[in-house]
Amino acid sequence: MGFSLKILQGPEQGRTFQFDRIQITVGRTVDNDVVLPDPGISRQHLSIRDKGGAYIVKDLNSSNGTLLNGQRITEEVLKPGDQIKAGGALILFEGPVGAEKAERPARKESRPAPRGAAKGREASPAAPKERGGGQVKVRVGRGAEARGARPPEPELPAAKPAAGKAVVRSAGIRKKTPEPEPAAPAAEEKKGGGARGRPGAGGRPGKRPKGLSGLIMRGKERFLALPKRMRIIVLTCVGVFVLLGLIAILRGGQQVVQSVSWYDEEIFEPGEMISEEEYAWYGLGPDVTYNCLYSANFGFKYASGRATLVYYAAGVSTKTEVALVLNKVEFAYAPVTLDGISDALVVTLPRKHLLENQMNTLQFINKNNQADPDAQDPWSVSVAPIDEQPLPQPDRKKAEEAFNHAKELYKLKDVSPANTYQALLSYQQARDLLELFPDDKRPDFYQEATDDIRRAEEELARKYKDMTFRAQQLEEFGRLKEAQEMFRQCMLTFPNQSDWRHQECKGAFDQFEK
Repeated sequence: MGFSLKILQGPEQGRTFQFDRIQITVGRTVDNDVVLPDPGISRQHLSIRDKGGAYIVKDLNSSNGTLLNGQRITEEVLKPGDQIKAGGALILFEGPVGAEKAERPARKESRPAPRGAAKGREASPAAPKERGGGQVKVRVGRGAEARGARPPEPELPAAKPAAGKAVVRSAGIRKKTPEPEPAAPAAEEKKGGGARGRPGAGGRPGKRPKGLSGLIMRGKERFLALPKRMRIIVLTCVGVFVLLGLIAILRGGQQVVQSVSWYDEEIFEPGEMISEEEYAWYGLGPDVTYNCLYSANFGFKYASGRATLVYYAAGVSTKTEVALVLNKVEFAYAPVTLDGISDALVVTLPRKHLLENQMNTLQFINKNNQADPDAQDPWSVSVAPIDEQPLPQPDRKKAEEAFNHAKELYKLKDVSPANTYQALLSYQQARDLLELFPDDKRPDFYQEATDDIRRAEEELARKYKDMTFRAQQLEEFGRLKEAQEMFRQCMLTFPNQSDWRHQECKGAFDQFEK
């Protein structure tokens, strides 16, 4: 026996999953049984286990937790109709499926059914009932006769019927009455009039119309040649598909239009939401909100501060596949995302390519599809609102102090897990204090600080991925204390409580305290 889940909201909305395994997992990455690409869902968010016929839902230390019928849970027994909330997804537990109904035993008759019963033939007509008498019916059993087998017919001794009572005899095997030969076609039909080409019309059939008319005629003839029951089934199926199509158009008209349109020339505003917790997706694939074959374009107003881009990527298979272009200047590439949706990617937009107090254009360009539109390479990005923070007044002396402090901290990165993160903050402070200087007035360590920022960010991203992966492995092997300690070290590596990585690790750490 298995169970069934239906996605009511969020990614894969409307899809039903059926399982016949003891345990399945739900999460954001492709190694789960139910993959829901939602930023609010953890890599492995929850599990459902069959425990002796009782289905148990368990939260797998997810960042945002799991709700059952609106209540936060850690582990709970499921009932059919329960609704599970995970991030932006709402999952309906439909309950067990696949239980086979016990077959009813065959009804025993006092005498065998007529041999023609298996093919639905009725017995031969009974003798005319007399006044006051009931109508006599022949029952068809549920045993071998109902399945088409023909048991040997017992020979019954001949007996005279009692007066005034109807007698029903076995119909036996009826002989098919030969059909009359078709009449010779009329003269005008032979000349081409009447039913040309109709089977049984006699003479040489005429030529069918070509093209769409001929196709319709052949389809009509084949349909009319079907048994009546089959024609009813076909018409019912067609009606159901038409009804479902109308419902899909009425309910999701906007999504239908989006799925058949291209938006490579459209300019979107960063941060468009499709639900309370999920940003819109742009690119090419089954789950995108807007189809963009090779370019997703975004416009935003910039003043004069530090502009930071946060985005997610999926389906990127090579390092140079998706380029980030700011005002027609290429400045970065999206990372490879072979394991599904990436974590939040943070990029500082280069100020030298930004237009102050004007509209700016940020593009994600898939170079594979741009070079060969027939490649149809799947890819997608999701973009948060661009954050702009004011820059401090330029100060070379303070910038040099911050730069030197950052270099000392980075040398001690192996002494304390937070040193790399603190060095990154000091490098950023040094760069910001020099940002408003003209290009020819900036000291040499400005570019060095910029390069060190990129190096520190890449190192911290690797650390976060390795630490969380290691912690999840320890948890799967039952080494809970070590897994909890790994999440604590992750919190220390990212000490800023407003950092999303600190928040994710803290959420996982707190689950062990419950």
